[in-house]
Amino acid sequence: MQEIMAKVRECDKTSFAGYSLVSKGDYKLGSIKYICGKTESTNLPKSDVLKFCLSDNAPFVVRPSGTEPKLKIYTSVSASDPTLLDEKTKEMKKELEELFGL
Repeated sequence: MQEIMAKVRECDKTSFAGYSLVSKGDYKLGSIKYICGKTESTNLPKSDVLKFCLSDNAPFVVRPSGTEPKLKIYTSVSASDPTLLDEKTKEMKKELEELFGL
């Protein structure tokens, strides 16, 4: 788990599934780094969680399970046309699988 989280922390992609990266929150470090260069504190307790905020309100969050040897990934997609949601979901899943080497 630690190796995978380290790999995701080092990820320098600026887009996922057609959404632009807006910021990357690393709650272990307690910071949020924005694409524009700005950095701010999360002001939250430190935990091994990464949050990638994407354009069009399509974030994803990665964290290790607290009780099992697996990672949990929470994601949202959005589209102006609801018929595109399945396509966007599949595209996001594919890119996350590539990121995690699946």
